[in-house]
Formats: sequence, structure tokens, C-alpha cells
Amino acid sequence: HWYDKKDTSRLDIVDLLLVAAMGPPGGGRNDITARFTRHLNIVSISAFDDEILTKIFASIVDWHFGKGFDVSFLRLGKMMVHATMNIYKMAVENFLPTPSKSHYVFNLRDFSRVIRGVLLCPHTHLQDGEKLIRLWIHEVYRVFYDRLIDAEDRQVFFNMVKETTSDCFKQSVDKVLSHLSPTGKISDDNIRSLFFGDYFKPSSDVKIYDEITDLKQLTSVMEYYLEEFNNISKAPMSLVMFKFAIEHISRICRVLKQDNGHLLLVGIGGSGRQSATKLATFMNAFEIFMIEITKFYGTNEWREDIKKVMLQSGVASKSTVFLFCDNQIKDESYVEDINMLLNTGDVPNIFAADEKADIVEKMQSAARTEGRRIDATPLAMYNFFIERVKKNLHIVLAMSPIGDAFRNRLRMFPSLINCCTIDWFRTWPKDALEMVANKFLEDVKLEDEIRKSVVAMCKYFQESVRELSISYYSVLRRHNYVTPTSYLELILTFKALLNSKRLEVDTMRNRYLVGLQKLDFAASQVSVDCEK
Repeated sequence: HWYDKKDTSRLDIVDLLLVAAMGPPGGGRNDITARFTRHLNIVSISAFDDEILTKIFASIVDWHFGKGFDVSFLRLGKMMVHATMNIYKMAVENFLPTPSKSHYVFNLRDFSRVIRGVLLCPHTHLQDGEKLIRLWIHEVYRVFYDRLIDAEDRQVFFNMVKETTSDCFKQSVDKVLSHLSPTGKISDDNIRSLFFGDYFKPSSDVKIYDEITDLKQLTSVMEYYLEEFNNISKAPMSLVMFKFAIEHISRICRVLKQDNGHLLLVGIGGSGRQSATKLATFMNAFEIFMIEITKFYGTNEWREDIKKVMLQSGVASKSTVFLFCDNQIKDESYVEDINMLLNTGDVPNIFAADEKADIVEKMQSAARTEGRRIDATPLAMYNFFIERVKKNLHIVLAMSPIGDAFRNRLRMFPSLINCCTIDWFRTWPKDALEMVANKFLEDVKLEDEIRKSVVAMCKYFQESVRELSISYYSVLRRHNYVTPTSYLELILTFKALLNSKRLEVDTMRNRYLVGLQKLDFAASQVSVDCEK
């Protein structure tokens, strides 16, 4: 029995079964007490063994490769499943979660994301076995590699992929990816040039997920998309399309292409997470939704916004990207609702009875329009609504790894890792710093040699401060963060200072010239007077 909270009268609970689910203790999850478990029948579900996993994913791959593909792809499909399993197991063994790497948690959803990524490419554009291996390398990199935070882990993963490609496909990475390196010897950095995407032909009606080999043309295509975005946007973006930015935009596009595709973008402020998401959303012709935090924004406004985005994607059936940043979290209950949306596509009890009835009514007409045979019961119609929310709503979370908040949220809300593809925004590489400096300084009058020296100095300042920050932390255990925003501020400050100094020198020069003219004029007048 229970007790009423108002008048403490006894409430008898009849015919109630309690069903609970939890992950195993460890990794931040506490053990539950014997006093609690004595009331329950415990059913433990052990991890699937290799045979079951192979059967599940091989069946999916065989079904896909049975549709118009060459017979040899059935054999390659089995190799691919085996290779993915090897990578998955090695990732679990090698990349263990620590306080600074709390997102190093892998599960079977990661395995399925690799397989689903490979299935994106149709048989018309996948005729060659080596291309399938390249596609598989691209997909394991996107799922596992993109979350790695340091150079050592990335090198370990590159060696894992190299070894697995050799063992499972009986092919060497150097041969399969030979076009990415002029020397023919493939390193981890060369794989940055391996791109697959459906955005390479903007004018095409049917978007095909295919390999992109012409990187110069890819840059032009990205610049075209950015120009188009700026033409229609109320807030145009001044972006430089360097390779590093294109990589992140491509990764976001890949996930948005998939049903139930959600992203967790992790990087310090100013690293380009929101800009990349906005452009990728535009490239996919989706609508973007962001909440507007005001002084009076509270839980009620948050709930209304969640309803709005669910109705937009479920009832109106519009493909929507919900971009949510950690600086918008005024209350941790917001993250709890996001966690539920990621996991189930629904937030419990968010709609009142009259709102639910309205949804059911609209979904009945939607089901008739689509020719779907669904029971006309309210429950079946609401489930149809949730199904469409899952299909059309893509949640993109932009979070900063600084401080304990990120780690605590990942521990308390596991769907942030389980249901999202993670993309870790690293510090900008040197080629990116150079391109940005050149772009921002192109309208400044400078000699070519001086311009090169200025760009080199800007790069040097950014890199040296970043290295000093590392030694500063190792000596004093205090962080100093060097963001891309500070780099842009450096360049803009240089431009402003240069313009003000040039103006100052020009003003002084003009004064001097005017003074000389006056002296000349006075001298001429004196000589005229003397002659008189």
C-alpha cells in the first residue's frame, strides 16, 4: 500500500507489476542494495556472443547485397561484419573510459552504425570490392575515430584498422587507399582526405551517398552552399572553407542523412560546432530549431519548445534539426528531457489530454494520406506520431568538455553517448590557421612577402601560446584555453591596429605636405613683394 501525500490516507495498490531496467554497476553507476533487489525477480541479459552478432548483422548485409550487387559482395559482406566485430572488440579493450575520456563508452549501437553507414551506398555506385573496403574504413573512422581526443589514441586506432584490413579483407591499406598519398605509403593523416557524402552534386534531384575524390571541387561545392546559405539567411556566416571545417560538415551531413541520426559535438567555444551544424542542415534542406534563452525562460517555456519541435517533425512531418548547446541549460531537467527524446522519441506526459486528442486526430488523416493500415485507436495513432518524430527529428548537442559538468551529464544521462554519433572538435591544424589568416588579410594592402610573414607570425602566436598553455598546466595545474575565436581576434586586432596606424601616419604626412605648401606659398608671396 501507499499513503496519500495530502491527507495521509491509505491507498491500496492492486494488480500493479513493477518492471525496471538498468545497466550493470560500474563506470559511474552505483550498485543497488540487497534491500531493494529482494523485492524483485532479477533477469540478467548477458552480452551477445560472436556467433549471434555475426548472424544478426550478416543477415542485414546479405539482404542489402542481394539487391542488384555482384555475387562477390555477399562474400565481402561476411568479411566486413567480421572486420567490424574485430574493430569493435579492440576499441572496447583499448579505449577505456577515464575522467578525461568519459565518452569512451562503446556498445552494439556503434557496431550497427558502421553497418548502416555502409548500406547508404546503392549498388549503382558500388561495383568494386576495393571501394567497399574504402567505404568500410570511412564508416569505422566516423563511428569510432571521431570521438578520440589525443594523437596517441588516434595512432592506435589507425594501426587497428590497418591490421584488421589485412587480416579480414586480405588487402593492404596502402594499396586500397593508394590515391590518398603521393608516396603510396598511407599514414593516419592521409585518411583525412577520404570522403563519402551525398552533397557533392547540389543540382541533383536524387542525392547518392558516394565517394568524393576531387577535393578542390569539394571545396568549391562547400563555398557554393555557404554562398547560397548567406543569400537567404538573416544571420550570414563568414566561414573559411578549409579542409578541417569541410571534414566536420561532411560528418554532420552523414548522420543527418540517417533516420534517428543524432550528434554530440564536443569542443571548446568558438570551435565552429554551431556554424558547421547550420550549414549541414541547409545542405540537407532541413529546418533548424533552436531555443531562445531569455531572462524569464523557464521549464514551462522549455516544455512548449519541446512540444513545438515534436509537432513540427511528427505531425507536419518536416525534417528538423534541433540544435541545443550546453550554455542553454538553465536547468538539468532540460537534459533529462533530451535524454528521453534521444532514447524513445517521446517525453512522458508532455502533452495534455486535449493536445493528445488533437494529435491523434491529425495522425488519422496523415495515415489515410500515406495509405498506412494502422488501427484507429488513440494508442496506435500516438505510436505512429512517435515513429515519425524518430524519423524526422535529429538532435544535435553542442557541448564543451571543460569542467565537470560534461562528465557528470554523460554519467547521469547515458543516451547522450548511446544514441549519438560523437564528433570531437580538435584544435585547428596549421593548414587551417594559414587559410583563415590569408582569407581575413586578403583585403589589406600588403606586399606578398610581408603578407606571408604576417600569416606566419599569426600562426606562431597561436601555436606557441597553445604549447605554453600545456606546460602551464603541467607546472601549475591550471588551465588556459586557446580557442579559434582568440585566433580570429588576434587577426582582427592586427587589422584594426594597422588601419589606425596607417591613418595616423597619413594624417601626419598630409599635415607635413600642407605645411610645405604653405611655406612655398609664403616664400613666393615674399619674393613678389620684394620685386615690387
